[in-house]
Amino acid sequence: MKPKVLEQIEALRLEMQQIALDKDLTDPRVVMVSQRLDLLINKFYLFQRKKWQRCYKRRA
Repeated sequence: MKPKVLEQIEALRLEMQQIALDKDLTDPRVVMVSQRLDLLINKFYLFQRKKWQRCYKRRA
């Protein structure tokens, strides 16, 4: 999961950056990509947290 999600995060970040070059940061397209990026980053960190918790429980 990790490499694919990181690739998606990077792709969305680049997409948002590209759109923002020609638009205002409050443009609906920039905001939409930013929100998608936020959701994906949150998903990644939640996955990492769960992975860490499983690893920690095994050691206890």
